[in-house]
Amino acid sequence: MKKAFILLPLLAAQIALAQEKKTITGKIDDGDTSKVIAGASIKIETQSVSTKTNQTGIIESVSIGTITDKNGNYTLEITADTKSVTVSYLGYEPKIIQIYEGQA
Repeated sequence: MKKAFILLPLLAAQIALAQEKKTITGKIDDGDTSKVIAGASIKIETQSVSTKTNQTGIIESVSIGTITDKNGNYTLEITADTKSVTVSYLGYEPKIIQIYEGQA
């Protein structure tokens, strides 16, 4: 049984490595004041990697995301088939940003 637990994560890692990646960059600011927002979260809601743990009922999950720097800029490596990211920050409504091929 232990061999199955070892092979499963290795197979998942190979599948993840096989996916084509792209990098997106951007700047987050307040739409009304144009003031940059440092520490805003940019993440992909629909993509996560989950694995079983040795504890009953516990699943470890890792999300793909990043935060903005002090100038409101971010860089995030995503899979080529990603269609949107979610931007959130305390005190603001979360916003889903659509990603289009060739978008600047």
